[in-house]
Amino acid sequence: MKPGSDTAKARVVILTDNYRIKCNLNIVPGVRLTDYIRSESSFVAVTSAEVYNIEGRKMILSADFMDINKDHIQIIAPDEMVEQQPADFLIHNTLE
Repeated sequence: MKPGSDTAKARVVILTDNYRIKCNLNIVPGVRLTDYIRSESSFVAVTSAEVYNIEGRKMILSADFMDINKDHIQIIAPDEMVEQQPADFLIHNTLE
């Protein structure tokens, strides 16, 4: 899918093993996020990307454009549906 006049920007949060990424996807309005990701080849093109450490506390880099390898995406969600803010995003050890 190529970005064009028939696409809209969707702000999403992507989690990988090591990173929390807030970015825009250019998708056709009405297309489900899951269907869009499945339709892409090995990489997903994103814009206005902010890459944080997994806890979301330290920005590592920002870029106007980047490709993300789909094999590394573990979780993707629309930004407005993410309830936990980066400062609250903690990994707790349940064995303690």
